[in-house]
Amino acid sequence: MMKKFILIICLTVLIFCNITGDRNKDETISQNTAVIENTVRKLYLAVIELPDIIIGQHKGVFLEESLNLCLQGEMLIVSGSWNELLEDQDPIMIISDFFYQLNWQHEIEYFADSPDGTFQVFSKKGIWAFLRGNWDGGDITDPTYIASDVYQIVVICGIILE
Repeated sequence: MMKKFILIICLTVLIFCNITGDRNKDETISQNTAVIENTVRKLYLAVIELPDIIIGQHKGVFLEESLNLCLQGEMLIVSGSWNELLEDQDPIMIISDFFYQLNWQHEIEYFADSPDGTFQVFSKKGIWAFLRGNWDGGDITDPTYIASDVYQIVVICGIILE
Protein backbone atom coordinates (compact mmCIF):
# COMPACT_ATOMS: atom_id res chain seq x y z
CA MET A 1 0.00 0.00 0.00
CA MET A 2 2.86 2.41 0.82
CA LYS A 3 4.51 1.82 -2.60
CA LYS A 4 1.25 2.73 -4.39
CA PHE A 5 0.96 5.88 -2.29
CA ILE A 6 4.54 6.95 -3.11
CA LEU A 7 3.97 6.18 -6.78
CA ILE A 8 0.82 8.34 -6.80
CA ILE A 9 2.70 11.21 -5.12
CA CYS A 10 5.56 10.92 -7.64
CA LEU A 11 3.16 10.88 -10.60
CA THR A 12 1.28 13.86 -9.17
CA VAL A 13 4.55 15.81 -8.80
CA LEU A 14 5.62 14.87 -12.35
CA ILE A 15 2.25 15.86 -13.80
CA PHE A 16 2.26 19.13 -11.82
CA CYS A 17 5.82 19.95 -12.97
CA ASN A 18 4.88 19.21 -16.57
CA ILE A 19 1.75 21.37 -16.39
CA THR A 20 3.67 24.17 -14.66
CA GLY A 21 6.48 23.86 -17.20
CA ASP A 22 4.01 24.09 -20.09
CA ARG A 23 2.34 27.10 -18.52
CA ASN A 24 5.72 28.81 -18.02
CA LYS A 25 6.70 27.90 -21.58
CA ASP A 26 3.44 29.37 -22.93
CA GLU A 27 4.01 32.57 -20.93
CA THR A 28 7.60 32.81 -22.23
CA ILE A 29 6.45 32.30 -25.83
CA SER A 30 3.75 34.95 -25.34
CA GLN A 31 6.25 37.41 -23.86
CA ASN A 32 8.78 36.69 -26.62
CA THR A 33 6.09 37.12 -29.28
CA ALA A 34 5.28 40.56 -27.88
CA VAL A 35 8.99 41.51 -27.86
CA ILE A 36 9.43 40.23 -31.44
CA GLU A 37 6.36 42.13 -32.69
CA ASN A 38 7.47 45.32 -30.94
CA THR A 39 11.03 44.99 -32.27
CA VAL A 40 9.92 44.45 -35.87
CA ARG A 41 7.43 47.32 -35.62
CA LYS A 42 10.21 49.65 -34.42
CA LEU A 43 12.57 48.36 -37.11
CA TYR A 44 9.91 49.05 -39.73
CA LEU A 45 9.71 52.64 -38.46
CA ALA A 46 13.52 52.94 -38.58
CA VAL A 47 13.72 52.02 -42.28
CA ILE A 48 10.45 53.43 -43.64
CA GLU A 49 12.07 56.80 -44.36
CA LEU A 50 14.51 55.31 -46.87
CA PRO A 51 13.67 56.60 -50.37
CA ASP A 52 11.81 54.42 -52.89
CA ILE A 53 11.79 51.27 -50.82
CA ILE A 54 9.53 48.27 -50.90
CA ILE A 55 8.84 46.66 -47.54
CA GLY A 56 7.32 43.25 -46.91
CA GLN A 57 6.42 41.91 -43.50
CA HIS A 58 5.41 38.35 -42.66
CA LYS A 59 4.70 36.30 -39.52
CA GLY A 60 5.32 32.57 -39.33
CA VAL A 61 8.00 29.93 -39.15
CA PHE A 62 11.12 30.62 -41.20
CA LEU A 63 14.25 28.71 -42.16
CA GLU A 64 17.50 30.58 -41.68
CA GLU A 65 19.45 28.85 -44.44
CA SER A 66 23.05 29.61 -43.45
CA LEU A 67 22.76 28.04 -40.01
CA ASN A 68 19.90 25.67 -40.89
CA LEU A 69 17.70 26.94 -38.05
CA CYS A 70 13.92 27.22 -37.89
CA LEU A 71 12.56 30.31 -36.19
CA GLN A 72 9.09 31.32 -35.18
CA GLY A 73 8.63 35.05 -35.46
CA GLU A 74 8.54 37.78 -38.06
CA MET A 75 10.37 38.57 -41.27
CA LEU A 76 10.95 42.07 -42.62
CA ILE A 77 12.13 42.45 -46.22
CA VAL A 78 13.47 45.81 -47.37
CA SER A 79 14.31 46.39 -51.05
CA GLY A 80 15.46 49.50 -52.79
CA SER A 81 18.01 51.20 -55.01
CA TRP A 82 21.51 52.21 -53.87
CA ASN A 83 21.35 55.15 -56.30
CA GLU A 84 18.36 56.65 -54.45
CA LEU A 85 20.12 56.71 -51.07
CA LEU A 86 21.90 59.67 -49.55
CA GLU A 87 25.36 59.10 -48.09
CA ASP A 88 24.02 58.68 -44.53
CA GLN A 89 21.24 56.28 -45.56
CA ASP A 90 23.06 52.94 -45.66
CA PRO A 91 20.23 50.48 -44.84
CA ILE A 92 22.62 47.89 -43.38
CA MET A 93 24.06 50.46 -40.98
CA ILE A 94 20.58 51.71 -40.05
CA ILE A 95 19.45 48.17 -39.19
CA SER A 96 22.67 47.21 -37.37
CA ASP A 97 22.62 50.45 -35.37
CA PHE A 98 18.97 49.81 -34.55
CA PHE A 99 19.87 46.53 -32.80
CA TYR A 100 22.92 48.08 -31.09
CA GLN A 101 20.81 50.93 -29.70
CA LEU A 102 18.35 48.42 -28.21
CA ASN A 103 21.27 46.60 -26.51
CA TRP A 104 21.11 43.46 -28.62
CA GLN A 105 24.27 41.34 -28.60
CA HIS A 106 26.07 41.25 -31.96
CA GLU A 107 27.02 37.59 -32.44
CA ILE A 108 30.26 38.40 -34.26
CA GLU A 109 31.19 34.74 -34.82
CA TYR A 110 28.42 34.56 -37.44
CA PHE A 111 29.39 37.77 -39.23
CA ALA A 112 30.16 37.53 -42.96
CA ASP A 113 30.65 40.31 -45.48
CA SER A 114 31.40 40.31 -49.20
CA PRO A 115 31.03 42.57 -52.23
CA ASP A 116 27.64 40.91 -52.89
CA GLY A 117 26.12 41.00 -49.42
CA THR A 118 26.37 40.67 -45.70
CA PHE A 119 25.17 38.35 -42.93
CA GLN A 120 24.85 39.39 -39.31
CA VAL A 121 23.27 37.88 -36.21
CA PHE A 122 22.00 39.64 -33.09
CA SER A 123 20.48 38.16 -29.94
CA LYS A 124 18.75 39.33 -26.78
CA LYS A 125 17.26 37.16 -24.03
CA GLY A 126 16.58 34.10 -26.19
CA ILE A 127 15.36 36.06 -29.21
CA TRP A 128 17.46 36.07 -32.37
CA ALA A 129 17.65 38.43 -35.31
CA PHE A 130 19.26 37.30 -38.56
CA LEU A 131 20.12 40.05 -41.04
CA ARG A 132 20.97 39.09 -44.61
CA GLY A 133 21.75 41.71 -47.23
CA ASN A 134 22.02 40.81 -50.92
CA TRP A 135 23.09 42.97 -53.84
CA ASP A 136 25.18 42.86 -57.00
CA GLY A 137 28.71 43.89 -56.08
CA GLY A 138 29.93 43.88 -59.66
CA ASP A 139 32.61 41.83 -61.36
CA ILE A 140 36.19 42.98 -60.79
CA THR A 141 37.39 40.77 -63.65
CA ASP A 142 35.12 42.48 -66.20
CA PRO A 143 35.39 46.29 -66.34
CA THR A 144 32.48 46.46 -68.82
CA TYR A 145 30.06 44.77 -66.41
CA ILE A 146 27.49 47.17 -64.98
CA ALA A 147 26.26 46.08 -61.56
CA SER A 148 22.61 46.36 -60.59
CA ASP A 149 21.90 49.05 -58.00
CA VAL A 150 19.16 47.01 -56.28
CA TYR A 151 19.60 45.79 -52.72
CA GLN A 152 17.47 43.45 -50.66
CA ILE A 153 17.73 43.02 -46.91
CA VAL A 154 15.92 40.27 -45.05
CA VAL A 155 15.64 40.38 -41.27
CA ILE A 156 14.19 37.38 -39.45
CA CYS A 157 13.46 38.03 -35.80
CA GLY A 158 12.26 35.14 -33.68
CA ILE A 159 12.83 32.29 -31.31
CA ILE A 160 14.69 29.21 -32.44
CA LEU A 161 12.51 26.13 -32.63
CA GLU A 162 14.08 22.90 -31.45
